[in-house]
Amino acid sequence: MKRICPLSFLLSVTAAAVAGCAVTPPLSNNLIRAPLPPLLQPPAKDPRFTALPTPAAVIAALPKGRDDPFAPLAATTTPKGANPTKSLAKPALRLTGVAMARGVPQAFVSYNNETGAVVPGDLGGAGIPWLPPGWRVISVDVQQGLLLLGNGSQKLPFQL
Repeated sequence: MKRICPLSFLLSVTAAAVAGCAVTPPLSNNLIRAPLPPLLQPPAKDPRFTALPTPAAVIAALPKGRDDPFAPLAATTTPKGANPTKSLAKPALRLTGVAMARGVPQAFVSYNNETGAVVPGDLGGAGIPWLPPGWRVISVDVQQGLLLLGNGSQKLPFQL
């Protein structure tokens, strides 16, 4: 049996390993192109395109809130010594429907371009803008199609 020289064996294995890890040739220069020259004039506007508003126009369109959101709300109670009004005007509320959902009577109302559902105990205001501020839902009679609102001692029925 013939003995293999360790140095020649090592050189042949190293040469094979280096040949297997050869780097691929670089890409052809035909794929790389020179940059386009700058435009002499802006592109023509497409009549189907609606331009976005400027940041200033967006900010100007935002509703203005309170100057200090942490300031206390203005008092809504009548000061002592003043004569409170005896009867409040009937709000321009529209009853659009009633329903019973999971055993809870609901009324569907519209007020000041807001629409939503109310249940007995709901109080109108910022949290429920489709109910006039200060008015509370006393009852909803699904069978009769009747909504009863109250504000203090005043009670107003709304019928479908």
